[in-house]
Amino acid sequence: MGLFTKKKQDQSQSNGGDLPELPDFPDMHDQSMHEDVLEFPSYEPTISDIKNEVDKEDDFEVPQRERPVQQNTRPSMQKNMDDEKPLFVQIDKYKDVLRSIEVLKAKLANAEDLLKGLDELKTKEEQKIEEWKQDVQNMKERLLSIDQELFEV
Repeated sequence: MGLFTKKKQDQSQSNGGDLPELPDFPDMHDQSMHEDVLEFPSYEPTISDIKNEVDKEDDFEVPQRERPVQQNTRPSMQKNMDDEKPLFVQIDKYKDVLRSIEVLKAKLANAEDLLKGLDELKTKEEQKIEEWKQDVQNMKERLLSIDQELFEV
């Protein structure tokens, strides 16, 4: 029994001692922690960038994977598999390209409308200028006729 009593005494001595206080750690959601983190610039490709990349001619060839010959396949199936050349495009990029094309179409339509408006404005301006020239010419003629009539008397 002496062994059991010593353990109880040891536990009471270890629990009774004063423990040092833990230091305060900064809150992980604190904004000051995020101020040191740099934001990486984002890159949004434009249509011209995409066209340049597509038009760029590279000197490398894509290796073709050899298909194992299957003995149980029919010749028509083998022919169809060789003729198919699928094109894989990520859906989100495809949708981005479609949106960009729609934006370009809208901007082109807007530019056409502006050009038509400018042409109409230019035509009206030229008409007004011609009318003013004619009015000035008429005023000159009237002034000359009045001047001649006054000096003849």
